[in-house]
Amino acid sequence: MSGFAQRYWASLTDTDITSLDQLIEQGRSRDGSLWRRYLVSLLDVPMTRTTVRETEQAKSEPSVSGERPASTAFYALETTIDVGVAAQSPRRWWRGTSMALATLLVIVTAFGAARLLLPAPRPASPSTSVTAGYHTVKDPAGYTVAVPRGWTRKQKQGEQTPVVYYNSPDDGRQLLFFEAAESSPMASLSLAENDPGYGYSHLPGYKALHRASGADWAELTYRYDDKDSGTLQVIDHRFRAADGNVYATRASSPASLPLVLIREPLDIAVRSFCPSHAVCT
Repeated sequence: MSGFAQRYWASLTDTDITSLDQLIEQGRSRDGSLWRRYLVSLLDVPMTRTTVRETEQAKSEPSVSGERPASTAFYALETTIDVGVAAQSPRRWWRGTSMALATLLVIVTAFGAARLLLPAPRPASPSTSVTAGYHTVKDPAGYTVAVPRGWTRKQKQGEQTPVVYYNSPDDGRQLLFFEAAESSPMASLSLAENDPGYGYSHLPGYKALHRASGADWAELTYRYDDKDSGTLQVIDHRFRAADGNVYATRASSPASLPLVLIREPLDIAVRSFCPSHAVCT
């Protein structure tokens, strides 16, 4: 530390201390003010000496005393700080950033090209097809229903509503539809079986084969002897449709045919049945 710096420090601290170590120790005192402690932190940093040679004019023109001018010395703080890793040069940083941007541009371009070249997936459209061999008809009685292709339609007037028949042209099978007047499927089926004048139980050769029911449906499988067609097998299914009303679907065939031949068209008819003024899913 130069004598000038020591004198400057002594003028600031009002001390006569001339030793650099003593000056630093005095400034580090815990009861010292903050500005003193800040100056001491500067004194702890190594100082480098830089000498500036005399100018060319001073070389050629000697001083009045004939002596060459003395060199001027400046003291500067050492500012090199070791952080363990050399800082990346601006050019190297820009080169790395440029490489990353170029890579990103290539990826985006390739992705866009793939979107243009590859066919876009098409959204699935709701299927409107029905089981092979069947077609959906809008029946004039007020509903849509899927029935076997080639079957012929016939309609008769019932006691309260129309009764619609779809008949097979070659094997005696038949589908029958009508709207029931009862409040529930079970009540409607029970009346159809046990009505004193027209119930199934009064038919010649009547025999109940199977009964089943659910929350909004009831079903009875039976057989009886018809005077014109011989022994017939019947599945009578009563159900509540989407409009809240009760409907009857009855499938029949000669008893010589497998029961499945009337079970299939009955099930398809019930699943597809929808009143014209209702919304069905």
